Amino acid sequence: MHVPSDFHMLQNVKIVSACQSKNPEAITLPTFPSPPRMTIRALPPTGAHAHGLLAKFKATWIGKAYEKYVKPYPLLRRVIIFLWQRGYASYLTVFLHIQSEWRPLTPLQEAANEDSMKRIVLAPASLVKTATPAVTPAHEQHLIAPQTQFAFPEVYVTKVRSAKLHGGTNFVWADDRVYHHDLYDFRKDYTSEELHGRALIRPEKKQISWHIHDASPETIPSAATFIDACAANYAHWLTEVLPRIAVFCNQERLKEIPIVLNAGLHENMLASVAMVSDIARTFIALPIGRTLNVSELYVTSCAGYIPFQRRKNSLEGHSHGTFNSHALRFMCEKIAHSVPYANDASWPEKIYLKRTSKVRCLINNAEVEAYFKGLGYVIINPEELTFAQQFHLFRNAKKIIGPTGAAMANLIFAQPEADIFIIISKMPDMIYWYWQNMACATGKKIRYILGDTLNKKCESIHDDFSISLSDLRSESHNF
Repeated sequence: MHVPSDFHMLQNVKIVSACQSKNPEAITLPTFPSPPRMTIRALPPTGAHAHGLLAKFKATWIGKAYEKYVKPYPLLRRVIIFLWQRGYASYLTVFLHIQSEWRPLTPLQEAANEDSMKRIVLAPASLVKTATPAVTPAHEQHLIAPQTQFAFPEVYVTKVRSAKLHGGTNFVWADDRVYHHDLYDFRKDYTSEELHGRALIRPEKKQISWHIHDASPETIPSAATFIDACAANYAHWLTEVLPRIAVFCNQERLKEIPIVLNAGLHENMLASVAMVSDIARTFIALPIGRTLNVSELYVTSCAGYIPFQRRKNSLEGHSHGTFNSHALRFMCEKIAHSVPYANDASWPEKIYLKRTSKVRCLINNAEVEAYFKGLGYVIINPEELTFAQQFHLFRNAKKIIGPTGAAMANLIFAQPEADIFIIISKMPDMIYWYWQNMACATGKKIRYILGDTLNKKCESIHDDFSISLSDLRSESHNF
C-alpha cells in the first residue's frame, strides 16, 4: 500500500489516556496523523424503514420506551426478545398479509464447484491446538475443554454470476438460490437478519425469505463483497471480515476488483481496511435497504465465524467460534508493516480496559479498576483510541486485563508472551472458548477471572455480574 512519507512519523502532540496510573504524572499516549483516506462511493440510503421491522419498531414511541425502560433490565429484555423472535413470522403473515417467497439456502462450496474459474485459495486450512485456560479463583476451575484442537478450512474466493447483494447481509442471491458461507448451521445458528426483521429462515428446510426490497437497485459489472450483518461489531469485524479482505487484497490478479463494504462503518474500521488493502482500489458502501446487482461477484469464504446467537439452547455442540490461523496471522503482519511507527517505550506495559456497554456490565467495575490501578495498571477506554493506537497498545502491553467485550479482540495483536486476563461471568452456557480459540489461533494464551451473575434463577450470558475483590487479592501474584 502506498502511503505518504509523513504517515509513519509520530506527531509531537499527545493525549491523556482514560485514567492515570498510580504515578502522579499523567500517562500519555502517542497520536498519529490521519491515515490516507480511501475513495468510497456510497449508495444513498432509502430511509430507516428499509432497515427492517425492528428498526421501524424502535422508531415508534413503544420502541423508544423499550430502549429507555426495558432494555437496561436483562430479564425483561430476554422476555421481549423471546416474544419478538417467535411472533415475527405470525405478524408478517397475519397482520401484514405478506406472502413469503422462499429460496433454498446453498453453501458457497456449491458455487465454487460450478464456477468455471473454480476457486482461488487465499489461505490454507489450519489446525489450531487449544488448551483449557486457567481461572481466577483457582478453586473455580470447572472448564472442560471440548477438544484439544480445532481445524478450520482453507479460505478461498469463487465467482458467482448474475448475483444480487442486499445491504447488511453476507447472503448472496443468484438465480433461484441464496448462497451462504460453509460454516453456517441453521439448526443451531440464529442470524442477525432474523432478529432485525429482514428475513425469515426455515432451518429444517434450509430456506430463506427476504423482506427488504429496493425499488431501484444499481447494476455494476464486477465486485467483491465483504458485507456482513455483524460487521459493525469490532470483534466480528477484526476476526471475521478484515482477515478476508487482507488475504483477498494480497492477490495481484484481483487488484482491479472493486470492494463492497457495509455503509456506516466506524472510522477505525475504515482505517484498518486502508492498512490491508490498496487504497487506490474502488470501494463501494452499500447501506441496509439497498440492492446491488453484480454481473460477476467475487465471494470469499469465511476466515472466522461465531454464530450471532443460538437458535435453541436445548441443542448441544454449539460453536464458540473458530478461526483460520493463517488468515489471522497474515492480517496481523500486514497491519504491523502498515501501521504508523511509534517508539515502544511510549506505551504502558500494564493495561486495564474500561468497558462502557450497558450489557454484561461489571457492576463493581469502579472497585475493580481501583484495585488494578493500585497495582500499577493504566486504565484505558479503547473507544477513545484510533485503530493505530489500539494496535500499538496491545502490541506493547505485557499484562492485559479487562471485562469480556469487543475491544478484547485486540488480543490478536499482543505478543505471545503477554499475560491476558479476561473478566467474565461463570455459567454453563458461557462461550469461554471464543476468546481461547481466538488467542490460540494467533499463538497466545488467556486466563479467565470469573465472577457471579446477579440473577441466579434466570442466567444469561448477557447478565450483569460482579468480581470478588478478595479473590483478586488472594491471587495478586498472578497480576
